[in-house]
Amino acid sequence: MKNYAPNNTKIVVNGCDLLNRHELSSKQDRELQRYIDNNRHILVYKDRELTCNSDTLLLLLL
Repeated sequence: MKNYAPNNTKIVVNGCDLLNRHELSSKQDRELQRYIDNNRHILVYKDRELTCNSDTLLLLLL
């Protein structure tokens, strides 16, 4: 999983998040990463809009 780094400031417009990647076998994870790397050019990212909720406000105040 060396190429996998979640980024909370960006969202994938035409993709999805994989929530259970930790449950994949080593071979499955390698194949998934190879697929992601080979198709990275078709993904579109955009900045995540920040919402101001109580947790965000608390973090901003600290």
